[in-house]
Amino acid sequence: MGCSGFSTHRLMSAIFLLILLIGNIGAISAKKKNAKSKNLRPGKTAASVAMEANAADLPLGDTSTTTRELDAIGLPLVDRNVAAEEELAGGEDLTAEDNTSTENEEANVEGLSTEVGDAAGEGEDEELEELPPLEELPPLEELPPLDGSADEEDEDGNADEVPSEGTDESTAEDVDEDEDEDSTDSDEDEDEDEDEDEDEDESIVEEIPFVETQTVNVEGLPFGDINVLVVTDVHSHIGGHKHERNRDADYGDVLSFYQHLKHFCDENDHDFWFINNGNWKDGTGLAMGGNASSLVPLLNQMPWDAINIGEHELYHQKTVELMQKSMIPNFSHQFVSSNVHVVSKDGEKHMVKNYIVLKGKKHRVLVFGFLHDLHLPNPRLHIQSVENTVNEAWFETALHEEAYDAIMVLAQIDAEDRLISVINDKIRALDIGLDIPIQFIAGHTQKRQHKRVDEWSHSFQAGANLDTLGFVSFPVNATAKAKPKDAKTLFEYAYMNTSAQSLNHILGDLDTFPTERGQNMSQSIEDTRHSLGLDEVVACPVQDYHLENHIFRRQSLWGLWRKQVVPNEICKHKKFCIALVSSSSFRYGVRGSSSTGDEMTVDDIVAIAPLLEPVYHLGKINDYAIQRLNSSLNIDSNNHHHILPTFVMAGDLDERGDYDLYTHGRDLQYILPELERLFVKDVEPKTTGDKDTLYWLRYAQDTWLCPGKQKNTKVEPWFQIEKALELEKDDVIDLDDEDVEEDEEEEWVLPDDGVYYGYSPSGEHEIKHPGEGEGDKPKGPTSSELLQQRADAAKRKHEKSAKARKKALNIAGLIFGAIVLCVPLYYIGRTIVGEEEEKEDFYDRNELKAFKKNKMKPMQIELT
Repeated sequence: MGCSGFSTHRLMSAIFLLILLIGNIGAISAKKKNAKSKNLRPGKTAASVAMEANAADLPLGDTSTTTRELDAIGLPLVDRNVAAEEELAGGEDLTAEDNTSTENEEANVEGLSTEVGDAAGEGEDEELEELPPLEELPPLEELPPLDGSADEEDEDGNADEVPSEGTDESTAEDVDEDEDEDSTDSDEDEDEDEDEDEDEDESIVEEIPFVETQTVNVEGLPFGDINVLVVTDVHSHIGGHKHERNRDADYGDVLSFYQHLKHFCDENDHDFWFINNGNWKDGTGLAMGGNASSLVPLLNQMPWDAINIGEHELYHQKTVELMQKSMIPNFSHQFVSSNVHVVSKDGEKHMVKNYIVLKGKKHRVLVFGFLHDLHLPNPRLHIQSVENTVNEAWFETALHEEAYDAIMVLAQIDAEDRLISVINDKIRALDIGLDIPIQFIAGHTQKRQHKRVDEWSHSFQAGANLDTLGFVSFPVNATAKAKPKDAKTLFEYAYMNTSAQSLNHILGDLDTFPTERGQNMSQSIEDTRHSLGLDEVVACPVQDYHLENHIFRRQSLWGLWRKQVVPNEICKHKKFCIALVSSSSFRYGVRGSSSTGDEMTVDDIVAIAPLLEPVYHLGKINDYAIQRLNSSLNIDSNNHHHILPTFVMAGDLDERGDYDLYTHGRDLQYILPELERLFVKDVEPKTTGDKDTLYWLRYAQDTWLCPGKQKNTKVEPWFQIEKALELEKDDVIDLDDEDVEEDEEEEWVLPDDGVYYGYSPSGEHEIKHPGEGEGDKPKGPTSSELLQQRADAAKRKHEKSAKARKKALNIAGLIFGAIVLCVPLYYIGRTIVGEEEEKEDFYDRNELKAFKKNKMKPMQIELT
């Protein structure tokens, strides 16, 4: 093509694009004018339509459900055209007259947006590649706003809710350098109209990066008035599970799925939001200890609509500071937590917003966020109890003064926990209506479960570790009033396995499932893992070992730990050695093989034991006390016949004597009180300097050799260095920093409630059990004297009971003798006092006198 031809073609393309923009502006302005005349809600203005189109470009979370799984739980397949008609027919915002009067205008707007999408999609390889740079087009800032609704967007607070990370990098490069400087470095004194024009310009450009060129036919998702995509308790498993084909999707696949699904929901006028319910830390090598600096930048690229706070984000002060510096400002309109407070010398305040309102195409949802009751080791944070939080004035004010169509509660609480009912009952008690729909998004216990709280309340929990992506739909208040008998059918849900194949199947088996932004996200995750050395091969297991299997089954992770890991890595082949830890210590099984690409990596080791729990030596404990300790800790699991005991013991108590007892730091809160109850009071736990993650790594490297190697390559992971974990004194010191001298050795003790929460202070520390004073106290018996002590106690008890029996017999003999002596004395006394008079009383006195006077004699009767 010649130069002149090329210029003509570029000019024609530019003119065509301007015609489309001007036509779109005119149609949207006309729609807004008519919407104002009919008192339409802000959610139906053209500005909101433009914002939703802009939000469709942002990356979102993961969704994977096979049709077979959805059919198994009884979910109907949903045709998108039928779903759209039902959604529009059931909408509460427009009356029948409004629908009739605005039908043509809505069709025009939708037709225009579709036309723009077709123009951008058709001939993408031939025409769009030859379009002139944006700087050669007429400046966008000279164009009027799309609909003149920038002021309303500012009032609603929606104009700036899109995270900066949501902007496509390829698009940003096409924007004029002067506009970039105005949008990023502008001062507060700049003219507001220019800022509004720039925001509108950016929204126009944002439509270009993702253009749906394929037909999306969503199958199996039960769409309703409000539709929510949920991830919870991901614990940094954003890279997926490469050893499991049904859970191999990473956040890049999740993002691709979201972009397709978001486009589908926009086309069909569905209100659709994406939720992160918290606990995104502690699961892989992307974030360990207090260091989450590699994970947070990746999470910042996800366009969450609402984010709750989990307890794992709060254990370490360094993680909290990183959130406050990088993550919370990036999601300032999305973070919500109703009961997490920041503590300072000036008092307490909410760490993030205590509630938010999500504004969709047709509906508004009031959102709260709760974390379950717990005590944090971090003194700069305070978790207010759920009961106290719901009784505060702001909670009632939000429920009475905000405008909303339904309520959603993000809760790091089990779906069946009583705290769910506490929140639900308080909302009902505040007279906002017994039929206002309430949807709880639960978490924390890493289960797939749901529960109907009351007629118009539902609780839903979507697994953990990115093994599940949840989908829930629920009604708005108008639907509840119109269909009062359909409550059970209006709350629907779906659990989706997170595999790329099943995600694509839900969308109708697209020819090209990954989007450009999704591919970039996957590449970023892979690059980050590689830079941290998490993909380094450490071993080639001969088989999988499953966490859920009983300890005596062949492929049991706990069986492997008992018979191999503890004897080799903790006890170091010592004979009299026992390890006793909670069955919740490990989070994942052993996965991998000798096949290329399926080897066991550093990250697979971290998945087993992600918390880097320190190993403690409790000293030498008598075998009798250890047996009683193991029995008492497992009373509940024995009574309920659990597959795994509450505590798992490694080692055999075949001989009488004293054994070295080891445990993890998180289990001290349970073991120390039980030992004290068993008269073992001289226990002083001391750290061995080892961590559970590291002894699993050593065992794997030494045991499971890869093919062709006589010895696996020794790997030194980044988290092996204590300093890299950022475990500082800030995690445990008092609020007043001036009271802590830097050179003074600080003794670390458990919190006042005696609960150990998994943090690991630097240096060598000893743990004291709560309640023990600093002064000298008589020491309890040593473990070697325990049996003799108990025998002496039994003897003293026997002697005491014998004395008691003898005394009781003496008292009984005295009582019996007293009774025997008193009987004759009683009758003798009666005789002396006047027994004859009593006898004379048998006869009449006058009759006796008559007998004496007449000298009468008794009559004699002769018997014949």
